[in-house]
Amino acid sequence: MSKIYRKLFLSYVLVVFICLGLIGIITSISLKNYYRDRLAHELKTNAILLQEILDINDTNKLQEMVQKLKKKINARITVIRNDGEVLADSDKDPDKMENHGNRPEIREALSNTLGQSIRFSNTLKIDMMYVAIPIKEKNVIKGVIRLALPLTEVKEKIVKINKIIAYSLFIGAIISLILGALIGRSFTAPLTEMRAFAKRIIKGDFSQKIRIRSKDEIGELGKILNEMAHQLKERINALIENKNKIEAIISNMKEGVVVIDGMGNIILLNSSFKELVELRAENYINRPFWEIIANNEINTILKRALNERTSFSKEISIFKPENRFIKIQTAPVFIKENELIGVVGVFHDITEIRRLERVREEFIANITHELKTPVTSIIGFLETLKNGVINNSKKRNEFLDIIYFHAKRLANLIEDILTLSKIESRKTEMNFRSIPIIDILEETCFLYRDKIKSKELGLRINIPENLPPVRGDFDQLITVFSNLLDNAIKFNKNKGKIIIEAKEENDFIKIDITDTGIGIPKEHISRIFERFYRVDKARSREFGGTGLGLAIVKHIVKAHQGKITVKSQRGKGSTFSIFLPKVTS
Repeated sequence: MSKIYRKLFLSYVLVVFICLGLIGIITSISLKNYYRDRLAHELKTNAILLQEILDINDTNKLQEMVQKLKKKINARITVIRNDGEVLADSDKDPDKMENHGNRPEIREALSNTLGQSIRFSNTLKIDMMYVAIPIKEKNVIKGVIRLALPLTEVKEKIVKINKIIAYSLFIGAIISLILGALIGRSFTAPLTEMRAFAKRIIKGDFSQKIRIRSKDEIGELGKILNEMAHQLKERINALIENKNKIEAIISNMKEGVVVIDGMGNIILLNSSFKELVELRAENYINRPFWEIIANNEINTILKRALNERTSFSKEISIFKPENRFIKIQTAPVFIKENELIGVVGVFHDITEIRRLERVREEFIANITHELKTPVTSIIGFLETLKNGVINNSKKRNEFLDIIYFHAKRLANLIEDILTLSKIESRKTEMNFRSIPIIDILEETCFLYRDKIKSKELGLRINIPENLPPVRGDFDQLITVFSNLLDNAIKFNKNKGKIIIEAKEENDFIKIDITDTGIGIPKEHISRIFERFYRVDKARSREFGGTGLGLAIVKHIVKAHQGKITVKSQRGKGSTFSIFLPKVTS
Protein backbone atom coordinates (compact mmCIF):
# COMPACT_ATOMS: atom_id res chain seq x y z
CA MET A 1 0.00 0.00 0.00
CA SER A 2 1.44 3.35 -1.05
CA LYS A 3 1.83 6.17 1.43
CA ILE A 4 -0.48 8.54 -0.42
CA TYR A 5 -3.11 5.81 -0.72
CA ARG A 6 -2.84 5.07 3.01
CA LYS A 7 -3.15 8.76 3.89
CA LEU A 8 -6.08 9.25 1.53
CA PHE A 9 -7.86 6.11 2.74
CA LEU A 10 -7.36 6.88 6.45
CA SER A 11 -8.54 10.46 5.94
CA TYR A 12 -11.60 9.18 4.10
CA VAL A 13 -12.31 6.64 6.88
CA LEU A 14 -12.00 9.35 9.54
CA VAL A 15 -14.39 11.65 7.67
CA VAL A 16 -16.88 8.82 7.08
CA PHE A 17 -16.90 7.76 10.73
CA ILE A 18 -17.26 11.32 12.00
CA CYS A 19 -20.11 12.01 9.60
CA LEU A 20 -21.86 8.73 10.35
CA GLY A 21 -21.44 9.27 14.10
CA LEU A 22 -22.90 12.76 13.87
CA ILE A 23 -25.74 11.44 11.73
CA GLY A 24 -26.44 8.69 14.26
CA ILE A 25 -26.40 11.05 17.25
CA ILE A 26 -28.56 13.68 15.55
CA THR A 27 -30.98 11.03 14.29
CA SER A 28 -31.26 9.43 17.74
CA ILE A 29 -31.89 12.76 19.48
CA SER A 30 -34.35 13.83 16.81
CA LEU A 31 -36.34 10.58 17.07
CA LYS A 32 -36.34 10.76 20.87
CA ASN A 33 -37.68 14.29 20.76
CA TYR A 34 -40.19 13.28 18.08
CA TYR A 35 -41.62 10.46 20.16
CA ARG A 36 -41.74 12.59 23.25
CA ASP A 37 -43.54 15.40 21.41
CA ARG A 38 -45.93 12.91 19.89
CA LEU A 39 -46.60 11.37 23.31
CA ALA A 40 -47.14 14.80 24.84
CA HIS A 41 -49.57 15.69 22.05
CA GLU A 42 -51.59 12.52 22.67
CA LEU A 43 -51.69 13.20 26.40
CA LYS A 44 -52.81 16.78 25.79
CA THR A 45 -55.56 15.64 23.42
CA ASN A 46 -56.84 13.08 25.92
CA ALA A 47 -56.63 15.60 28.74
CA ILE A 48 -58.84 18.03 26.80
CA LEU A 49 -61.40 15.28 26.20
CA LEU A 50 -61.38 14.32 29.87
CA GLN A 51 -61.90 17.95 30.82
CA GLU A 52 -65.30 17.77 29.16
CA ILE A 53 -66.22 14.44 30.76
CA LEU A 54 -65.11 14.72 34.36
CA ASP A 55 -67.01 16.75 36.95
CA ILE A 56 -64.58 17.95 39.59
CA ASN A 57 -67.45 18.77 41.94
CA ASP A 58 -68.73 15.17 42.06
CA THR A 59 -65.99 13.78 44.24
CA ASN A 60 -67.95 10.55 45.01
CA LYS A 61 -67.90 9.35 41.38
CA LEU A 62 -64.64 10.99 40.32
CA GLN A 63 -62.38 8.15 41.54
CA GLU A 64 -64.47 5.51 39.82
CA MET A 65 -64.61 7.41 36.57
CA VAL A 66 -60.81 7.97 36.31
CA GLN A 67 -60.26 4.28 36.88
CA LYS A 68 -62.67 3.38 34.06
CA LEU A 69 -61.25 5.99 31.70
CA LYS A 70 -57.70 4.78 32.25
CA LYS A 71 -58.52 1.52 30.52
CA LYS A 72 -59.69 3.44 27.46
CA ILE A 73 -56.84 5.92 27.08
CA ASN A 74 -54.18 3.68 28.65
CA ALA A 75 -52.72 6.49 30.74
CA ARG A 76 -52.63 7.40 34.42
CA ILE A 77 -55.24 10.02 35.29
CA THR A 78 -54.98 12.30 38.29
CA VAL A 79 -57.42 15.05 39.27
CA ILE A 80 -56.03 17.77 41.59
CA ARG A 81 -57.90 20.61 43.20
CA ASN A 82 -56.59 24.12 42.82
CA ASP A 83 -55.06 23.92 46.32
CA GLY A 84 -52.96 20.90 45.30
CA GLU A 85 -55.00 18.22 47.01
CA VAL A 86 -55.42 15.04 44.98
CA LEU A 87 -59.13 14.34 44.41
CA ALA A 88 -58.77 11.19 42.27
CA ASP A 89 -56.05 8.98 40.80
CA SER A 90 -56.38 5.98 38.50
CA ASP A 91 -53.38 4.14 39.96
CA LYS A 92 -53.25 5.12 43.67
CA ASP A 93 -55.49 5.91 46.60
CA PRO A 94 -55.86 9.72 46.56
CA ASP A 95 -56.20 9.85 50.34
CA LYS A 96 -52.69 8.47 50.68
CA MET A 97 -51.16 10.82 48.17
CA GLU A 98 -49.34 13.95 49.19
CA ASN A 99 -50.24 17.43 48.03
CA HIS A 100 -49.26 17.96 44.38
CA GLY A 101 -49.33 21.74 44.39
CA ASN A 102 -45.56 21.94 44.07
CA ARG A 103 -45.33 19.77 40.97
CA PRO A 104 -44.07 21.88 38.07
CA GLU A 105 -46.70 20.76 35.58
CA ILE A 106 -49.42 21.51 38.22
CA ARG A 107 -48.07 25.00 38.83
CA GLU A 108 -47.99 25.68 35.11
CA ALA A 109 -51.61 24.43 34.68
CA LEU A 110 -52.83 26.54 37.65
CA SER A 111 -51.25 29.54 35.94
CA ASN A 112 -53.64 28.87 33.02
CA THR A 113 -51.05 27.29 30.65
CA LEU A 114 -50.30 23.79 29.52
CA GLY A 115 -48.16 22.06 32.07
CA GLN A 116 -45.62 19.49 30.91
CA SER A 117 -42.66 17.79 32.54
CA ILE A 118 -40.59 14.59 32.52
CA ARG A 119 -39.27 13.29 35.79
CA PHE A 120 -38.79 10.24 37.94
CA SER A 121 -41.95 9.18 39.72
CA ASN A 122 -41.36 8.42 43.39
CA THR A 123 -44.74 6.71 43.52
CA LEU A 124 -44.23 4.35 40.53
CA LYS A 125 -40.40 4.39 40.63
CA ILE A 126 -40.05 5.01 36.84
CA ASP A 127 -39.51 7.98 34.48
CA MET A 128 -42.87 9.51 33.60
CA MET A 129 -44.15 12.19 31.22
CA TYR A 130 -46.75 14.48 32.77
CA VAL A 131 -49.20 16.70 30.95
CA ALA A 132 -51.64 18.89 32.93
CA ILE A 133 -54.41 21.28 31.87
CA PRO A 134 -56.60 23.52 34.05
CA ILE A 135 -60.29 22.76 34.84
CA LYS A 136 -62.34 25.94 34.62
CA GLU A 137 -65.82 27.00 35.58
CA LYS A 138 -66.81 30.40 34.32
CA ASN A 139 -63.18 31.20 33.68
CA VAL A 140 -62.26 30.28 37.22
CA ILE A 141 -59.68 27.53 37.68
CA LYS A 142 -61.15 24.91 39.93
CA GLY A 143 -58.48 22.30 39.53
CA VAL A 144 -56.15 20.38 37.19
CA ILE A 145 -56.40 17.19 35.14
CA ARG A 146 -53.08 15.50 34.77
CA LEU A 147 -52.28 12.60 32.48
CA ALA A 148 -49.08 10.59 32.78
CA LEU A 149 -47.41 7.83 30.80
CA PRO A 150 -44.23 5.94 31.60
CA LEU A 151 -41.34 6.50 29.15
CA THR A 152 -40.50 2.82 29.09
CA GLU A 153 -42.23 2.32 25.76
CA VAL A 154 -40.52 5.37 24.34
CA LYS A 155 -37.14 4.09 25.50
CA GLU A 156 -37.82 0.69 23.99
CA LYS A 157 -38.73 2.26 20.66
CA ILE A 158 -35.67 4.51 20.84
CA VAL A 159 -33.45 1.49 21.57
CA LYS A 160 -34.93 -0.40 18.61
CA ILE A 161 -34.53 2.58 16.35
CA ASN A 162 -30.97 3.14 17.59
CA LYS A 163 -30.19 -0.47 16.74
CA ILE A 164 -31.62 0.02 13.25
CA ILE A 165 -29.61 3.21 12.90
CA ALA A 166 -26.48 1.46 14.16
CA TYR A 167 -26.93 -1.41 11.70
CA SER A 168 -27.62 1.03 8.91
CA LEU A 169 -24.58 3.08 9.82
CA PHE A 170 -22.44 -0.04 10.00
CA ILE A 171 -23.59 -1.21 6.60
CA GLY A 172 -23.16 2.33 5.28
CA ALA A 173 -19.67 2.44 6.78
CA ILE A 174 -18.73 -0.86 5.11
CA ILE A 175 -20.10 0.32 1.77
CA SER A 176 -18.37 3.67 2.24
CA LEU A 177 -15.06 1.97 3.04
CA ILE A 178 -15.33 -0.23 -0.05
CA LEU A 179 -16.23 2.76 -2.19
CA GLY A 180 -13.44 4.74 -0.50
CA ALA A 181 -10.96 2.00 -1.28
CA LEU A 182 -12.07 1.90 -4.91
CA ILE A 183 -12.09 5.67 -5.21
CA GLY A 184 -8.70 5.84 -3.48
CA ARG A 185 -7.37 3.30 -5.92
CA SER A 186 -8.74 5.29 -8.82
CA PHE A 187 -6.90 8.36 -7.52
CA THR A 188 -3.65 6.69 -6.49
CA ALA A 189 -3.32 4.20 -9.36
CA PRO A 190 -2.35 6.96 -11.87
CA LEU A 191 0.00 8.47 -9.28
CA THR A 192 1.59 5.06 -8.65
CA GLU A 193 1.97 4.59 -12.38
CA MET A 194 3.52 8.05 -12.66
CA ARG A 195 5.99 7.20 -9.89
CA ALA A 196 6.98 3.96 -11.68
CA PHE A 197 7.19 5.94 -14.93
CA ALA A 198 9.52 8.48 -13.28
CA LYS A 199 11.74 5.67 -11.94
CA ARG A 200 11.98 4.19 -15.44
CA ILE A 201 12.90 7.60 -16.82
CA ILE A 202 15.70 7.88 -14.23
CA LYS A 203 17.03 4.52 -15.46
CA GLY A 204 16.80 5.70 -19.08
CA ASP A 205 13.82 3.52 -20.05
CA PHE A 206 11.52 5.48 -22.38
CA SER A 207 9.75 2.43 -23.84
CA GLN A 208 6.39 2.91 -22.06
CA LYS A 209 3.97 5.81 -21.64
CA ILE A 210 1.46 6.74 -18.95
CA ARG A 211 -2.10 5.64 -19.73
CA ILE A 212 -4.49 8.59 -19.65
CA ARG A 213 -7.67 7.48 -17.83
CA SER A 214 -9.35 10.83 -17.23
CA LYS A 215 -9.49 14.43 -18.40
CA ASP A 216 -9.01 15.96 -14.95
CA GLU A 217 -5.85 17.41 -13.46
CA ILE A 218 -4.30 13.96 -13.01
CA GLY A 219 -4.95 13.19 -16.67
CA GLU A 220 -3.40 16.52 -17.65
CA LEU A 221 -0.40 15.72 -15.46
CA GLY A 222 -0.03 12.36 -17.24
CA LYS A 223 -0.08 14.09 -20.63
CA ILE A 224 2.53 16.60 -19.46
CA LEU A 225 4.78 13.80 -18.15
CA ASN A 226 4.46 11.88 -21.43
CA GLU A 227 5.37 14.99 -23.40
CA MET A 228 8.22 15.76 -20.99
CA ALA A 229 9.56 12.19 -21.41
CA HIS A 230 9.33 12.50 -25.21
CA GLN A 231 11.26 15.78 -25.23
CA LEU A 232 13.74 14.44 -22.68
CA LYS A 233 14.32 11.35 -24.81
CA GLU A 234 14.94 13.48 -27.90
CA ARG A 235 17.35 15.73 -26.02
CA ILE A 236 19.18 12.78 -24.47
CA ASN A 237 19.43 11.10 -27.88
CA ALA A 238 20.76 14.35 -29.32
CA LEU A 239 23.28 14.64 -26.48
CA ILE A 240 24.31 10.99 -26.90
CA GLU A 241 24.67 11.50 -30.66
CA ASN A 242 26.79 14.60 -30.12
CA LYS A 243 28.79 12.81 -27.44
CA ASN A 244 29.38 9.84 -29.75
CA LYS A 245 30.42 12.18 -32.55
CA ILE A 246 32.84 14.00 -30.26
CA GLU A 247 34.22 10.71 -28.91
CA ALA A 248 34.53 9.34 -32.44
CA ILE A 249 36.36 12.47 -33.57
CA ILE A 250 38.65 12.44 -30.54
CA SER A 251 39.21 8.67 -30.77
CA ASN A 252 40.24 8.97 -34.44
CA MET A 253 42.46 11.97 -33.90
CA LYS A 254 46.10 11.37 -34.63
CA GLU A 255 46.95 13.66 -31.74
CA GLY A 256 46.66 12.41 -28.18
CA VAL A 257 43.88 14.10 -26.19
CA VAL A 258 43.21 14.11 -22.46
CA VAL A 259 40.39 16.01 -20.72
CA ILE A 260 40.37 16.58 -16.94
CA ASP A 261 37.72 18.27 -14.79
CA GLY A 262 38.19 21.10 -12.32
CA MET A 263 39.18 18.64 -9.57
CA GLY A 264 41.89 17.05 -11.69
CA ASN A 265 39.97 13.85 -12.48
CA ILE A 266 40.27 12.34 -15.95
CA ILE A 267 37.04 12.65 -17.98
CA LEU A 268 38.27 11.44 -21.35
CA LEU A 269 41.39 10.32 -23.18
CA ASN A 270 41.82 8.73 -26.59
CA SER A 271 43.81 5.78 -27.94
CA SER A 272 46.49 8.06 -29.42
CA PHE A 273 47.20 9.37 -25.93
CA LYS A 274 47.55 5.80 -24.65
CA GLU A 275 50.07 5.07 -27.38
CA LEU A 276 52.09 8.18 -26.57
CA VAL A 277 52.01 8.14 -22.76
CA GLU A 278 52.39 5.28 -20.31
CA LEU A 279 49.38 4.79 -17.99
CA ARG A 280 49.55 3.22 -14.55
CA ALA A 281 46.02 1.73 -14.66
CA GLU A 282 43.42 0.74 -17.24
CA ASN A 283 40.51 2.15 -15.19
CA TYR A 284 41.26 5.84 -15.46
CA ILE A 285 37.86 7.57 -15.72
CA ASN A 286 37.08 9.88 -12.75
CA ARG A 287 40.49 9.24 -11.23
CA PRO A 288 43.16 11.93 -10.59
CA PHE A 289 45.47 12.33 -13.57
CA TRP A 290 48.62 12.24 -11.39
CA GLU A 291 47.66 8.72 -10.28
CA ILE A 292 47.23 7.51 -13.89
CA ILE A 293 49.83 9.30 -16.04
CA ALA A 294 53.29 7.83 -15.44
CA ASN A 295 55.22 10.94 -16.48
CA ASN A 296 56.03 13.64 -13.93
CA GLU A 297 56.79 16.28 -16.57
CA ILE A 298 53.33 15.87 -18.17
CA ASN A 299 51.67 15.89 -14.73
CA THR A 300 53.47 19.13 -13.86
CA ILE A 301 52.25 20.78 -17.09
CA LEU A 302 48.62 19.68 -16.50
CA LYS A 303 48.73 20.76 -12.85
CA ARG A 304 50.11 24.16 -13.85
CA ALA A 305 47.39 24.63 -16.46
CA LEU A 306 44.75 23.70 -13.86
CA ASN A 307 46.12 25.96 -11.12
CA GLU A 308 47.03 28.99 -13.25
CA ARG A 309 43.88 28.68 -15.43
CA THR A 310 45.73 29.61 -18.60
CA SER A 311 47.01 28.00 -21.81
CA PHE A 312 50.47 26.46 -22.10
CA SER A 313 52.59 25.03 -24.90
CA LYS A 314 55.72 22.99 -24.29
CA GLU A 315 57.85 20.43 -26.09
CA ILE A 316 59.14 17.39 -24.20
CA SER A 317 60.86 14.12 -25.04
CA ILE A 318 59.85 10.73 -23.68
CA PHE A 319 61.08 7.16 -24.11
CA LYS A 320 58.38 4.65 -25.13
CA PRO A 321 60.45 2.63 -25.97
CA GLU A 322 62.47 4.81 -28.37
CA ASN A 323 63.02 8.51 -27.92
CA ARG A 324 59.96 10.47 -29.03
CA PHE A 325 59.32 14.21 -29.19
CA ILE A 326 55.92 15.48 -28.06
CA LYS A 327 54.53 19.00 -28.22
CA ILE A 328 51.93 19.58 -25.47
CA GLN A 329 49.26 22.26 -25.74
CA THR A 330 46.85 22.82 -22.85
CA ALA A 331 43.81 25.07 -22.63
CA PRO A 332 41.39 25.76 -19.72
CA VAL A 333 37.66 25.35 -20.33
CA PHE A 334 35.19 27.84 -18.80
CA ILE A 335 31.37 27.60 -18.81
CA LYS A 336 30.87 31.09 -17.44
CA GLU A 337 33.02 34.15 -17.30
CA ASN A 338 35.37 32.78 -14.64
CA GLU A 339 34.07 29.30 -13.75
CA LEU A 340 36.67 26.67 -14.64
CA ILE A 341 35.26 23.23 -15.42
CA GLY A 342 38.40 21.54 -16.66
CA VAL A 343 41.48 21.49 -18.88
CA VAL A 344 42.03 19.99 -22.34
CA GLY A 345 45.49 18.72 -23.25
CA VAL A 346 46.48 17.96 -26.86
CA PHE A 347 49.68 15.94 -27.45
CA HIS A 348 51.31 16.21 -30.90
CA ASP A 349 53.86 13.54 -31.81
CA ILE A 350 56.49 15.61 -33.63
CA THR A 351 59.11 12.83 -33.72
CA GLU A 352 58.81 12.54 -37.50
CA ILE A 353 59.07 16.32 -37.89
CA ARG A 354 62.22 16.36 -35.81
CA ARG A 355 63.57 13.40 -37.81
CA LEU A 356 62.86 15.19 -41.07
CA GLU A 357 64.54 18.31 -39.73
CA ARG A 358 67.54 16.21 -38.84
CA VAL A 359 67.48 14.56 -42.27
CA ARG A 360 67.27 17.98 -43.89
CA GLU A 361 70.22 19.23 -41.88
CA GLU A 362 72.16 16.10 -42.76
CA PHE A 363 71.12 16.46 -46.38
CA ILE A 364 72.35 20.04 -46.51
CA ALA A 365 75.58 19.04 -44.81
CA ASN A 366 76.01 16.05 -47.12
CA ILE A 367 75.21 17.88 -50.33
CA THR A 368 77.55 20.68 -49.29
CA HIS A 369 80.27 18.15 -48.67
CA GLU A 370 79.52 16.20 -51.86
CA LEU A 371 79.58 19.36 -53.97
CA LYS A 372 82.60 20.83 -52.21
CA THR A 373 84.85 17.82 -52.85
CA PRO A 374 84.71 17.79 -56.67
CA VAL A 375 84.64 21.58 -56.93
CA THR A 376 87.71 21.83 -54.68
CA SER A 377 89.50 19.19 -56.75
CA ILE A 378 88.64 20.93 -60.03
CA ILE A 379 89.81 24.32 -58.72
CA GLY A 380 93.00 22.83 -57.28
CA PHE A 381 94.04 21.10 -60.49
CA LEU A 382 93.12 24.12 -62.60
CA GLU A 383 95.30 26.33 -60.39
CA THR A 384 98.13 23.84 -60.79
CA LEU A 385 97.74 23.91 -64.55
CA LYS A 386 97.63 27.68 -64.50
CA ASN A 387 100.88 27.84 -62.55
CA GLY A 388 102.84 26.19 -65.38
CA VAL A 389 102.03 22.50 -65.42
CA ILE A 390 99.90 23.13 -68.55
CA ASN A 391 103.15 23.17 -70.58
CA ASN A 392 103.92 19.62 -69.42
CA SER A 393 101.86 17.50 -71.78
CA LYS A 394 101.97 14.36 -69.65
CA LYS A 395 100.93 16.13 -66.43
CA ARG A 396 98.43 18.26 -68.31
CA ASN A 397 96.58 15.27 -69.71
CA GLU A 398 96.62 13.54 -66.33
CA PHE A 399 95.20 16.64 -64.62
CA LEU A 400 92.60 17.13 -67.32
CA ASP A 401 91.40 13.54 -66.86
CA ILE A 402 91.04 14.16 -63.14
CA ILE A 403 89.18 17.42 -63.75
CA TYR A 404 86.89 15.65 -66.23
CA PHE A 405 86.19 12.85 -63.70
CA HIS A 406 85.19 15.30 -60.96
CA ALA A 407 83.17 17.46 -63.36
CA LYS A 408 81.27 14.40 -64.58
CA ARG A 409 80.75 13.30 -60.98
CA LEU A 410 79.46 16.79 -60.16
CA ALA A 411 77.06 16.66 -63.12
CA ASN A 412 75.80 13.21 -62.06
CA LEU A 413 75.33 14.44 -58.52
CA ILE A 414 73.30 17.46 -59.66
CA GLU A 415 71.24 15.30 -61.99
CA ASP A 416 70.48 12.75 -59.22
CA ILE A 417 69.53 15.55 -56.81
CA LEU A 418 67.13 17.02 -59.37
CA THR A 419 65.67 13.59 -60.16
CA LEU A 420 65.12 12.79 -56.47
CA SER A 421 63.62 16.22 -55.84
CA LYS A 422 61.15 15.81 -58.71
CA ILE A 423 60.11 12.35 -57.53
CA GLU A 424 59.66 13.43 -53.90
CA SER A 425 57.66 16.53 -54.90
CA ARG A 426 55.62 14.40 -57.34
CA LYS A 427 56.49 16.73 -60.20
CA THR A 428 57.61 13.81 -62.33
CA GLU A 429 54.72 12.64 -64.45
CA MET A 430 54.34 8.87 -64.52
CA ASN A 431 53.11 7.17 -67.68
CA PHE A 432 51.63 4.02 -66.18
CA ARG A 433 50.87 1.15 -68.53
CA SER A 434 51.05 -2.61 -68.76
CA ILE A 435 54.69 -3.70 -69.25
CA PRO A 436 56.14 -7.22 -69.46
CA ILE A 437 58.94 -7.35 -66.90
CA ILE A 438 61.22 -9.19 -69.36
CA ASP A 439 61.25 -6.11 -71.60
CA ILE A 440 62.55 -3.91 -68.80
CA LEU A 441 65.21 -6.39 -67.71
CA GLU A 442 66.48 -7.05 -71.25
CA GLU A 443 66.73 -3.31 -71.94
CA THR A 444 68.63 -2.73 -68.68
CA CYS A 445 71.02 -5.63 -69.23
CA PHE A 446 71.71 -4.42 -72.78
CA LEU A 447 72.75 -1.01 -71.41
CA TYR A 448 75.27 -2.62 -69.02
CA ARG A 449 76.56 -5.40 -71.27
CA ASP A 450 80.02 -3.84 -71.61
CA LYS A 451 80.47 -3.39 -67.82
CA ILE A 452 79.32 -6.97 -67.21
CA LYS A 453 81.74 -8.23 -69.85
CA SER A 454 84.65 -6.15 -68.49
CA LYS A 455 84.40 -7.86 -65.05
CA GLU A 456 83.72 -11.25 -66.63
CA LEU A 457 80.47 -11.58 -64.63
CA GLY A 458 78.02 -14.37 -65.17
CA LEU A 459 74.46 -13.10 -65.75
CA ARG A 460 71.43 -15.38 -65.49
CA ILE A 461 67.80 -14.27 -65.98
CA ASN A 462 64.97 -16.60 -64.92
CA ILE A 463 61.57 -15.25 -66.01
CA PRO A 464 58.52 -17.59 -66.40
CA GLU A 465 56.87 -17.36 -69.81
CA ASN A 466 53.36 -16.87 -68.42
CA LEU A 467 54.35 -14.19 -65.91
CA PRO A 468 51.72 -11.37 -65.83
CA PRO A 469 52.89 -7.88 -66.81
CA VAL A 470 53.41 -5.11 -64.26
CA ARG A 471 51.75 -1.69 -64.11
CA GLY A 472 54.43 0.97 -64.34
CA ASP A 473 56.33 3.70 -66.12
CA PHE A 474 58.88 2.11 -68.49
CA ASP A 475 61.56 4.84 -68.22
CA GLN A 476 61.29 5.12 -64.44
CA LEU A 477 61.54 1.35 -64.00
CA ILE A 478 64.61 1.36 -66.28
CA THR A 479 66.12 3.85 -63.81
CA VAL A 480 65.31 1.51 -60.90
CA PHE A 481 66.86 -1.61 -62.41
CA SER A 482 69.80 0.37 -63.86
CA ASN A 483 70.77 1.56 -60.37
CA LEU A 484 70.42 -1.92 -58.88
CA LEU A 485 72.27 -3.64 -61.75
CA ASP A 486 74.98 -0.98 -61.65
CA ASN A 487 75.53 -1.62 -57.92
CA ALA A 488 75.52 -5.38 -58.50
CA ILE A 489 78.30 -4.86 -61.05
CA LYS A 490 80.36 -2.29 -59.08
CA PHE A 491 80.40 -4.14 -55.78
CA ASN A 492 80.74 -7.64 -57.25
CA LYS A 493 83.99 -9.54 -57.49
CA ASN A 494 85.61 -10.35 -60.81
CA LYS A 495 84.11 -13.41 -62.46
CA GLY A 496 81.21 -13.23 -59.99
CA LYS A 497 77.58 -13.92 -60.73
CA ILE A 498 74.40 -11.87 -61.10
CA ILE A 499 71.06 -13.69 -60.96
CA ILE A 500 67.78 -11.99 -61.87
CA GLU A 501 64.57 -13.88 -61.08
CA ALA A 502 60.87 -12.96 -61.15
CA LYS A 503 57.72 -14.66 -59.89
CA GLU A 504 54.13 -13.95 -58.79
CA GLU A 505 53.51 -13.24 -55.14
CA ASN A 506 49.88 -12.37 -54.25
CA ASP A 507 49.00 -9.13 -56.09
CA PHE A 508 52.62 -8.35 -56.96
CA ILE A 509 55.43 -9.44 -59.24
CA LYS A 510 58.55 -10.02 -57.17
CA ILE A 511 61.88 -9.36 -58.93
CA ASP A 512 65.08 -10.47 -57.15
CA ILE A 513 68.51 -9.15 -58.17
CA THR A 514 71.21 -11.24 -56.49
CA ASP A 515 74.96 -10.69 -56.66
CA THR A 516 77.99 -12.47 -55.22
CA GLY A 517 79.73 -9.26 -54.19
CA ILE A 518 81.09 -7.80 -50.95
CA GLY A 519 77.70 -7.71 -49.23
CA ILE A 520 76.36 -5.18 -46.73
CA PRO A 521 77.10 -5.33 -43.00
CA LYS A 522 73.99 -5.92 -40.91
CA GLU A 523 74.23 -2.62 -39.06
CA HIS A 524 74.05 -0.67 -42.34
CA ILE A 525 71.08 -2.43 -43.97
CA SER A 526 68.39 -0.25 -42.30
CA ARG A 527 70.01 2.95 -43.65
CA ILE A 528 71.16 2.15 -47.17
CA PHE A 529 68.09 3.82 -48.73
CA GLU A 530 68.90 7.17 -47.06
CA ARG A 531 70.23 9.96 -49.21
CA PHE A 532 74.05 10.21 -49.41
CA TYR A 533 74.42 7.17 -47.16
CA ARG A 534 77.37 4.97 -48.13
CA VAL A 535 78.55 1.75 -46.56
CA ASP A 536 82.11 2.30 -47.83
CA LYS A 537 82.44 6.00 -48.67
CA ALA A 538 85.93 5.76 -50.14
CA ARG A 539 85.09 2.88 -52.45
CA SER A 540 81.78 4.45 -53.45
CA ARG A 541 83.49 7.66 -54.52
CA GLU A 542 86.12 5.62 -56.36
CA PHE A 543 83.33 4.25 -58.55
CA GLY A 544 81.85 7.72 -59.00
CA GLY A 545 78.72 7.05 -56.92
CA THR A 546 76.62 9.95 -55.67
CA GLY A 547 75.00 8.14 -52.69
CA LEU A 548 71.53 8.91 -54.08
CA GLY A 549 70.91 5.88 -56.28
CA LEU A 550 69.10 3.69 -53.75
CA ALA A 551 67.12 6.69 -52.42
CA ILE A 552 65.90 7.30 -56.01
CA VAL A 553 65.06 3.61 -56.39
CA LYS A 554 63.04 3.60 -53.18
CA HIS A 555 60.98 6.65 -54.15
CA ILE A 556 60.26 5.40 -57.68
CA VAL A 557 59.10 2.01 -56.36
CA LYS A 558 56.97 3.75 -53.76
CA ALA A 559 55.40 5.90 -56.51
CA HIS A 560 54.45 2.62 -58.25
CA GLN A 561 52.59 1.46 -55.08
CA GLY A 562 55.28 -1.16 -54.54
CA LYS A 563 58.06 -1.84 -52.07
CA ILE A 564 61.73 -2.82 -51.95
CA THR A 565 63.58 -5.04 -49.48
CA VAL A 566 67.16 -6.23 -49.12
CA LYS A 567 68.90 -9.29 -47.69
CA SER A 568 72.65 -9.35 -47.47
CA GLN A 569 75.56 -11.15 -45.85
CA ARG A 570 79.01 -9.65 -45.66
CA GLY A 571 81.39 -11.24 -48.10
CA LYS A 572 78.68 -13.37 -49.73
CA GLY A 573 76.60 -10.89 -51.66
CA SER A 574 73.20 -9.18 -51.55
CA THR A 575 69.68 -9.72 -52.86
CA PHE A 576 67.45 -6.73 -53.62
CA SER A 577 63.75 -7.67 -53.96
CA ILE A 578 61.32 -5.33 -55.73
CA PHE A 579 57.55 -5.81 -55.51
CA LEU A 580 55.53 -4.19 -58.32
CA PRO A 581 51.71 -4.40 -58.77
CA LYS A 582 50.78 -6.93 -61.42
CA VAL A 583 48.18 -6.34 -64.12
CA THR A 584 45.17 -8.60 -63.74
CA SER A 585 42.86 -9.27 -66.68
